[in-house]
Amino acid sequence: MPKELHVIARIAVRPLSLAIGLGFTNGVLAEANPYYIGVSQAFTHDSNVFRRPDNGTLPVIADTVSSTGLLGGIDQPFGRQRFFANGTAAVNRHKNLDQLDNTSYGLATGLDWSTIERLSGNVRLSANQSLANYGDVNAATTTEKNLQKSRQFSANARYGLAASLGLEGGVEHGSVDFSAPNDLRTVRQDSANLGLRWGGGGPLSVGVSARTSKAKYPAVATGVGTTAPDDLKRNDVGVNATYTPTGLSTFSGHLNATREDHSLDNQSDFHGMTGGVAWDYHLSGKLNLTATLNRDTGTATTFMQLVQSPLPTTPLTPPTVTTVRVDANRVSTTAQLGFNYELTAKIQFNGDVSHIGSSTGDTSSEALTRYNIGAKYQPTRTISLGCNAGRESRSGVYSAHTVGCNAELAFR
Repeated sequence: MPKELHVIARIAVRPLSLAIGLGFTNGVLAEANPYYIGVSQAFTHDSNVFRRPDNGTLPVIADTVSSTGLLGGIDQPFGRQRFFANGTAAVNRHKNLDQLDNTSYGLATGLDWSTIERLSGNVRLSANQSLANYGDVNAATTTEKNLQKSRQFSANARYGLAASLGLEGGVEHGSVDFSAPNDLRTVRQDSANLGLRWGGGGPLSVGVSARTSKAKYPAVATGVGTTAPDDLKRNDVGVNATYTPTGLSTFSGHLNATREDHSLDNQSDFHGMTGGVAWDYHLSGKLNLTATLNRDTGTATTFMQLVQSPLPTTPLTPPTVTTVRVDANRVSTTAQLGFNYELTAKIQFNGDVSHIGSSTGDTSSEALTRYNIGAKYQPTRTISLGCNAGRESRSGVYSAHTVGCNAELAFR
């Protein structure tokens, strides 16, 4: 998925994440009934829908959107395998900007598998549709509806060569499309990786891997009003490690030697180091902190996801996943800090702050900063309520504030 999705689309996705979390809070109930189905209603106010400059020539336009949705899913283990599928769909209606009315959805399915011997792996497939963000560098300049569609597929396998050594490999495909014909953010990307991982059951595991990627941008700006396709080839060789000194803290990181070449002369090639680190800390049974720092080009980070783990008291709850928005063909440094806090069994708070600094390799650079905070209340097992507020700003370009509340009724 592109970097982070527009806040209006997130309203349709957030109830699904909450429903999954509530559905698996109790492991016994999840095993007895792996299915859930429900409805949701949300209202969100956005202070700057088209992400226009605060002091620009065009007026800043605010609006309120109503999102009415359906959600459902299944998480079913069988033998040594596990199958899951979940989805949400929402009808989004604007109070004033009715030309932006749309239907958004988020679908995901996957299979975790293993054999009696040394072979295991997983398959993942997801599809999403939402209103595109109007403030990106390559976003189409329009006040009409522009839908963003993303698709992702991955398949990974691991073969145990010895008790503490495994051979790992996988393939991935991702695509992003837009309904606006002049949007320059469309991309297709394919990659494959192969590596070795050592981990003898202790707190440390280390891996080495090689990865090759190809990306195609159908339209890249080459001048005023002119575009041309750009084919990109990338190769990475690197190391990665995961360290879990206790059951409360996990550190992970990767460092790659990267070579990235473009077919277009006006696109900057990249030869250098990329990588990232992450820290997941369960300070107590009620508080979970996550921190991530990543430096890479838009080729790798277009589909990068920042994961915020669930509280340790709900081990079957899936993590909250935020897809960050990173401009293609730019070197970006992304930092995020997030938290989950369970005040009581029925009341939870969460929040995050993220900063994305991007550079084209010359004197051009900019930064995108986000703040979000939210609260969730579950008076019964089937009913949940929530509110959230956030701010997004792009240096020297725009700022926007959002606030919203949602309600959900889900049966399991």
